[in-house]
Amino acid sequence: MCATHQQQVEVLHVDDDPDFTELAKGFLERKDSQLTVETATNTDEGLQHVSDRPPDCVVSDYNMIGMDGIEFLETVREDHPDLPFILFTGRGSETVASKAIAAGVTDYLQKDSGVEQYELLANRIQDAVEAQRGAEQVTRQEQLMRLTELAGDTGGFEVDLETGAVLLTAGTRRLVGLPEETQITLEEAINFYHPDDQADVRQTVIQAAETGDQTRGSWRLQTTDGEQRFVDVTITPATEGNDTAIVRGAFRDVTEQRAREQKLNAEQRIIEQALDTLDSLFYVLNTDGTLRRWNTKALELTGYTEQELAEIHATELFAYDDRETIRDAIETTLVDGQVVVEAALLTANGECRSYEFTGRQLTDADGNVTGLIGIGR
Repeated sequence: MCATHQQQVEVLHVDDDPDFTELAKGFLERKDSQLTVETATNTDEGLQHVSDRPPDCVVSDYNMIGMDGIEFLETVREDHPDLPFILFTGRGSETVASKAIAAGVTDYLQKDSGVEQYELLANRIQDAVEAQRGAEQVTRQEQLMRLTELAGDTGGFEVDLETGAVLLTAGTRRLVGLPEETQITLEEAINFYHPDDQADVRQTVIQAAETGDQTRGSWRLQTTDGEQRFVDVTITPATEGNDTAIVRGAFRDVTEQRAREQKLNAEQRIIEQALDTLDSLFYVLNTDGTLRRWNTKALELTGYTEQELAEIHATELFAYDDRETIRDAIETTLVDGQVVVEAALLTANGECRSYEFTGRQLTDADGNVTGLIGIGR
């Protein structure tokens, strides 16, 4: 899996100053919502954390009681040679830096008094984790392609941007219908896509090469026998220095999935249309009493908008004297399975209307209660 800033990053910050670790944790998590920071106030605690649940990155002070940051790094490296490790220390010197580099530190950053240091640290953490995840992907690419092909109609490919040559895995060739001996160029590969999708495919490859970022797309693929298939494609650039010479990717045949989704959507539309023809108020509540679904009649009778109903608790739709009754009815339905109750519905303009409500417990496939469903007449 290629790293992006959209992925959550778990950070372990080790420093024997608990006030500083908590301060840094707060700043980092506010600066970057993708960062989740755990803290340890000594190296023993830090080593235990790394052993129990290795983080995506370790940030450590240097000058600590007992084991210093370099010794801590060396110990971590024994079992985790590639784990990103940033030395974040107030004691900066060429000697410390050279020792850290020799011990395999990923990055070295001196503490400062300003809040800008946390933004810099957050960036260094993300850079270190992205580099590590990217390296893992490159080394595992061949294995991952084989594994994904075993999972179903999935293929892999590699494009040499300088020559335009394309390498295809066996799964790709099977899906497209290309013999093993047939070699194709990038433009020839793009021609296998639907004419209306080809420009987007080409631009997505260019974007991956120019930005160095992983890109994705969903397009229509035309096989050699004229069949049209829907594929989800992920394109990942492989950089050499500052240049992207190769892009690698994988795609999954989602044709059957698309067909199932279209069928479900069609059935969903039929259900929604049927519910909207009811002359009664239809509703679905979550277990906390908030509204999950309703029909058009519910909007007409209450006078609320879609957005307002989505943000309201069911008890707020009733006259004040009936709210406790409704609250009890909801709890009874969730526990016992069914209830019938009469109450005054309170509309958005303050009008009260008497209704009889019949509610039934709603469960998932495993029998877990997920809410309740009901009709108001």
